Amino acid sequence: MAGRKYARGPATIGGIVVDAVTTETHTAATEITEHPIETGGNVNDHMRNRALELTMECVISDTPFSLEQIRRTREANGTQFLSTADAEVPAGGIGNGVLAYYRLMDLREARQPILVTTVLRDYKDMGIMNITVPIQASTGDALVFTISLKQLTF
Repeated sequence: MAGRKYARGPATIGGIVVDAVTTETHTAATEITEHPIETGGNVNDHMRNRALELTMECVISDTPFSLEQIRRTREANGTQFLSTADAEVPAGGIGNGVLAYYRLMDLREARQPILVTTVLRDYKDMGIMNITVPIQASTGDALVFTISLKQLTF
């Protein structure tokens, strides 16, 4: 699906705008029960949908589009999109990546259902199962992370 364009806007995790999603893995599994019978076979007689799961590999940059770049892009081709750049990061200030990390940790600590927006759909009532943040010299100041979520059922 290389080059496929989606018009849904940026990915968001609990209101946090993600600059880039390098991989999305959407999982919709169904459990099929098995019961052994005397003749040695199994009877598969029931199906139960499991909770939806989502894993995203994401990047939040300390140098997202500036407000001026957003304005120029909109004027040039009428594109509507959001960015993590509400304002320029002041010199010596905490960058978007670190702020996003703190916000992700706050979401995890709160243990409340969140809304996640992806290129395919919106997921309501998602719970954070895992956040992995590798720190590498090659990523610079960007926050590169993998997040795994599962839909809560009430």
